[in-house]
Amino acid sequence: MIKKKRLMIVFHDMKLGGIQKKTIDIVSFIQKNHPNVKITLCLRNKTGIFLKQLPQNTIVISPKFHTPKLDMIWFIFWISIQLIKYNPTQILAFLDLGAIPSLIATKCIFWHHTPVIIGEDILTSKYVYTETFPKIRLWLIKTLYPNAHRVLVQTQIQKNDLDNILNTGSSSLVQVSPNWLPLDYQSLPSIPKKDIDILFVGRFDPQKNLFFFLDIISDLKKIIPKLLVSMVGNGSDISNLKSYARKNHLHIQFVPQTLNIKSYYLRSKIYLLTSDYEGFPLTILEAVACFCLPVLRDLPEILTFLGPKSPLIFHTRKQAVTTLIHRLTPVDSNLTLLKPIQNRIFATQNQYLTNYVSQILISPR
Repeated sequence: MIKKKRLMIVFHDMKLGGIQKKTIDIVSFIQKNHPNVKITLCLRNKTGIFLKQLPQNTIVISPKFHTPKLDMIWFIFWISIQLIKYNPTQILAFLDLGAIPSLIATKCIFWHHTPVIIGEDILTSKYVYTETFPKIRLWLIKTLYPNAHRVLVQTQIQKNDLDNILNTGSSSLVQVSPNWLPLDYQSLPSIPKKDIDILFVGRFDPQKNLFFFLDIISDLKKIIPKLLVSMVGNGSDISNLKSYARKNHLHIQFVPQTLNIKSYYLRSKIYLLTSDYEGFPLTILEAVACFCLPVLRDLPEILTFLGPKSPLIFHTRKQAVTTLIHRLTPVDSNLTLLKPIQNRIFATQNQYLTNYVSQILISPR
């Protein structure tokens, strides 16, 4: 058991997303296995469907008011106050949204010497250029991230990317700690009935490249007119995606954020991912656990996970359609591909989570 510590977790919100799902697991695991560790979850916005899945005794705090034009500055000031109030022994901050305010706040409250561990669950070089003020963000990352105690990424590709940005050389600052299958996904006793052909779960934002997803579905529907497609989530692109689907006469089931995501995986034959970039999405692991075959774009992280010759990977729109047609019928043949991946992710579930928590809680303070 870890001796008495005070962990502060800092992020943006608890909406649908992989980081939010990881946060639930981290809090649950620590409360069960390390009850001496007191956790405070600091959110810039106390919103999101996953708030309901946090353990009941979790302390969740956020600023009482917001100033749209100066919200980041106010959040830094607010975090600084929380450092004085809660005096955490370490901070886990996700992405630049949590890391930059935390690192600046610890510099302001320098006498506490609070180590910051960053969870960088994205390919940083691509991510910053899809956000507002990318050059400023990149400068802040280059300037502040080296002051972190460590930065945890999911793949060697992410590590190489961030090492290159930070020019860390042989430093051990950036460390690989793979994603795990979320704790609420357990091995299923039998294969469930599949009534949805193709599924997407996640944020509806530009990174996910969902107009490409709809283009693939459009091509596929010309061959399989009765194709059933569900898209679960929400985000900035939702209105445009619905409009695009209507314009192209695509009958897509758009499902708002829901706590019952697992049921959609269980009902679906294929999980289709068309992202422009990723860290390593939990949705792949969740889909596989639910006998939902992932068909994925050939991102470097995906190639590393499945292998470059995997029949589940596509590069072009045409390749995606061909792969989907082949994998939709018959479904039973997909089990041969799923089983080895399932075995691997179930075998490493506790190992990866335990390692991640250890990386957070073991600090010089």
